[in-house]
Amino acid sequence: IHPRGLTSTTPPLHINLTRLIVNDTITTGLQCLETGSSNINAFRHIRLPYRQNTVTLGFTALNYLGPDFNHYEYRMVGISDTWVNHQQRDIVRFANLPAGAYTFEVRATGAFPGSDSETRSLRIDIIAPLYLRPWFVILCIAAGAGFLFYQYYLYQARKAHLKQLEFDKRLALE
Repeated sequence: IHPRGLTSTTPPLHINLTRLIVNDTITTGLQCLETGSSNINAFRHIRLPYRQNTVTLGFTALNYLGPDFNHYEYRMVGISDTWVNHQQRDIVRFANLPAGAYTFEVRATGAFPGSDSETRSLRIDIIAPLYLRPWFVILCIAAGAGFLFYQYYLYQARKAHLKQLEFDKRLALE
């Protein structure tokens, strides 16, 4: 064995999700839509009602060689495609997300070359309130049009009835 022939490889970092806080309350009972797991680190996709639209995510990179040198970058696709350098902070908060589909992505770099992590992602769907869903808007427009048509029909029927009464009155006077 020759020491010069040995190479050192640094294992890539693995990102784990550690916290999910919704509306500033630690969540319990949530399940991943894809895996069915209630373990936050196994989450790949969650769906939240529109009133639960403030999301705080915690994450960590498993690095036993130099955990103090981990640097994180994140982005929330659906809001911005730009990566945000988050330095060594391992928590991020998104307040008042509008209804829609988002993908949170985080990645890390370590102190050693080749120790970059793969990107960890979590899809977050904020469900629109009932009154903003397309089918409900279409239903309301159809109901409004039906109501206006019915009112027009009643108006025409009254108008015809009044003409008939006037005609009968004239006929009775002659």
